[in-house]
Amino acid sequence: MDRIEKPLFIAQNTKDPNINARETIQFVKNLQKRNINVTYLENDGDPFNSKNDEGRQKLYTALESFLEVNLKKK
Repeated sequence: MDRIEKPLFIAQNTKDPNINARETIQFVKNLQKRNINVTYLENDGDPFNSKNDEGRQKLYTALESFLEVNLKKK
C-alpha cells in the first residue's frame, strides 16, 4: 500500500465469499489518509458482471467518470 501513488479505482461485491469487504474498506481509508485519490464502488447484490443491467450501468458510469478525471493530460 505504501507504494501506491496514483489514483485507484476499486469495485467489489460485498457478498463475494472470496473477499473480505472490511479489509478493502480499511485499505481505502488508509489510502485516503495519504491523500491518494480512491474511487470505491460497493455492490451488495448481483456481481457487477452479471446480467443485472442496473449494476453494470452503475459500474461503467463510475469507471467512465474516474477515467475522465484521471486520464486528462496535464
